[in-house]
Amino acid sequence: VRETGVLEVSCHALQGEAQWTLDFAIESGRSQTEVSGALQLASVPKIDQAKRLIKEHYARQNALRVDQLPVALEELLQIPRDQWTADHLRGLWPALEGVMFQRQLSPEHEAIWFYLAGLCLRPGFGYRGDEERISSLLRIYDESFRRVDSSNRLLTHWWILWRRQAGGLNPSFQQKLFDRYMPTLRKDKDTSPELIRLLASLERLDRSSKEQLGRLLLNQLKEDAKTHIDTRLWGLARLASRYPIYATAAYVLSPSTVEEWADELSAINLPAKARPSLFYAWAGRLRGDKQYDIDPDYRLKFLEKIDNPEWRKTLIEVVTPDFTTQSQMLADTLPSGFVFRN
Repeated sequence: VRETGVLEVSCHALQGEAQWTLDFAIESGRSQTEVSGALQLASVPKIDQAKRLIKEHYARQNALRVDQLPVALEELLQIPRDQWTADHLRGLWPALEGVMFQRQLSPEHEAIWFYLAGLCLRPGFGYRGDEERISSLLRIYDESFRRVDSSNRLLTHWWILWRRQAGGLNPSFQQKLFDRYMPTLRKDKDTSPELIRLLASLERLDRSSKEQLGRLLLNQLKEDAKTHIDTRLWGLARLASRYPIYATAAYVLSPSTVEEWADELSAINLPAKARPSLFYAWAGRLRGDKQYDIDPDYRLKFLEKIDNPEWRKTLIEVVTPDFTTQSQMLADTLPSGFVFRN
């Protein structure tokens, strides 16, 4: 049983090296990682003062400038944000939840709230109670998206918030985000790279939607290989990955789709600084299962595109993605103490 709450059953051939894998989600119908049984808030010095600081800030009871709140929390907790543990992050959520509907004091107040909520709940799963936390967060969507969509100042923060929570969002909500914002990406090729990252992070989309997004990214690279190149290549690689971060293998795109994309990508005249090797590394990674692995001839072609010896190894033998690869696929840092086990 993986720590992500997925039961993996493997069938190995008695002769040869053939292997087939079946994945079953066994916790609440979704992947769920629990690093610890419960938050140890008593072990976090000044967590109560930090929560009070958040509440006072959104009640305008302190003299902090709007953008000073994250730094003030760091100074109070005496730990940089990138080192906050699950106990820090999830421990701050009740205060953020408590001011959820006070966040609209100004666009700046709301942007900081989006930032802190995304920071504290990322990656949307991983600790006991996260399903309830995400359910609470979802309350802001229907009452906010039309207003946020009209504000360039807020929209990028909004996209980052949902990208960071993608692992906790069910298929129907992921489809809702896709249907809402895919037309924006079609219309504006110079849109924020955060929109590309959001859409490509929705692993529970149906295959048709993923194929539409991949096709659009390829077309945009063909038409203009100067804007957001690496972000588009990252998005294409995330869609084509053989190992989802949080979804089951049922959401992996077919090898034939990935091979078709590879043919088109190789024909695009990309700038020398572009990094298409990321696509070949994630799309060609070996699972040891014919249902998901690309054709051996394509694997040889992919190997020619990759210089990194560690990446090359993953196309030759079955190597489970490590913490560094998973963080790169999430386009984010993971909370301290968070571990994927496969």
